[in-house]
Amino acid sequence: MRKLFSLMLCLCLLTCAVSLADSEAAFSAEITDEMRIPETTGDGSILLKVWNLSELEPAYLRFDYFVGDAYRGLTASCPDEGEDFCRSPFEPESPEELKNLRIECRYGLSELPPEEAILQLMMGHPAEEYPVDMADLADLALESGKVVHLALTGDGEHAALILIEDDAEQEEDQTQQSGGFAYVHDPRVNARAMADIIENPEAVYGFSPDPESKRLGVYAEYDWTDPAFVAQAQEERRAYHESMDSMTDILYRMRAEGATIEEMARAVSEERNRLRLASCDGDPERLAAVKKSNLETYGREEGPTPDDLYAKYGEWTIVLQKAFSSNMGMDACCGLYDEYYWLYVELGYVEE
Repeated sequence: MRKLFSLMLCLCLLTCAVSLADSEAAFSAEITDEMRIPETTGDGSILLKVWNLSELEPAYLRFDYFVGDAYRGLTASCPDEGEDFCRSPFEPESPEELKNLRIECRYGLSELPPEEAILQLMMGHPAEEYPVDMADLADLALESGKVVHLALTGDGEHAALILIEDDAEQEEDQTQQSGGFAYVHDPRVNARAMADIIENPEAVYGFSPDPESKRLGVYAEYDWTDPAFVAQAQEERRAYHESMDSMTDILYRMRAEGATIEEMARAVSEERNRLRLASCDGDPERLAAVKKSNLETYGREEGPTPDDLYAKYGEWTIVLQKAFSSNMGMDACCGLYDEYYWLYVELGYVEE
């Protein structure tokens, strides 16, 4: 039986700030190669995986999750039989929540068996709990599907969680230290992304549009080695993605409700039409031009119906992908490939 329970409780939390340098140095030798193997959850959740490298013998580790000021519950965990680590999963309602996610940790000491101590916690009777410092994770960027490897270090005076860098992160650090840039998820293994771009070691993010590309070739004439230009391109590209947040919300809600690909494709296609017309607010001439074009092309001012798009592309998966019109190659050129990798997975462009 997995000894992991998710609770929804409103409890007071303690915080502690402790230097991590001594504890990290003392326990770094105990970090094994197995702990550095990259992992993914296979869905939109995140998972904290914690090895106990401390002098402590906690009954459980407790993680409280907050999104902004909103409390989202807690997990309490102890190792399963045959394992030497604890798990703490969190499933966001949308990827945007991860940007505002705050996590607090405590460890519980009890004379009860770990499973019984967790059960008592569920019933509102926590063990003797002490705060765990998480300063080493302050700058950690959480991503959908990410498994974060951590080490619990310390003793009775203080405890801390240390980030264990996986093999991919170590290689990235080495690349960046030598003056280059490396994505966590390599665009070079994504044939669809590379169809419109080329590797460019001089470019800010290592890629630039392919002059021969029908979709992105027009952008090849710009200077992708210029940090100022690329920063502006990144800002505009992110704004484009954010303009489709309502479509993403629909996708995640319907997916959670068990909707079919066809049902999701129909919903986001109609929302895409709405957003396109809404983007013309304040510009009557442009709005009239868009409606005229829609009427001439699709027979209605609102734009194509989902059935029109299905007749054009032949698959509902493609209809869904086209609604988002996400060019992964442009994201790679703008430094956003990792940031929107979750979207490529959701739309079926890449497989985890």
